[in-house]
Amino acid sequence: MIEVKVAKLRDTNKKDNKKVNKIEEEKYSLKSFIVILLILSITFGLFYYITYLVVGGQKKDNNPTQIVNADQILLNQMLTMAENEYYVIATKSESKLNGYSSIDYEELYEKYIKDYSSKENSIKFYYVDLNDTMNKSFVGEKLVVKNDLTDLKINDDVLFKIKDSKIEFYRAGHEAIIDYLSKL
Repeated sequence: MIEVKVAKLRDTNKKDNKKVNKIEEEKYSLKSFIVILLILSITFGLFYYITYLVVGGQKKDNNPTQIVNADQILLNQMLTMAENEYYVIATKSESKLNGYSSIDYEELYEKYIKDYSSKENSIKFYYVDLNDTMNKSFVGEKLVVKNDLTDLKINDDVLFKIKDSKIEFYRAGHEAIIDYLSKL
């Protein structure tokens, strides 16, 4: 009878040992999972931080005087704005003329536009960046201005006056634009 009790105890101990081993294995796999999760979180956090430093720390605009604002549009939108009458000024920031860069002219444009816009009943201005890849199809060797925008080609800065979804008139070149803006 003692042998039977000892055999039962051994069986019970084996079962208990299996349960203890199973619990220890589960603890080990849970610890492993948590450690792996922690390592992945730290790794992704470091990549995010490094990316933020590299991309966020760089200026996205190397030309701080370039005209960029909420009124910037694409050339193919030029005739579709909500207003009945408005101006569109298309500029190419990298050009030079007579020793002056477009940046100098853009500062003058901005000054005259700001002065004009402060007046009562002024007409709204929209801006087009000719260096934008979406506008590259409109850049050409010769200036061609038509109300059919598929034929429109621009080779320099141009100021358009749009009325009733049509080009009423335009001024091409830095000097002509500045002359017109100064008289507004």
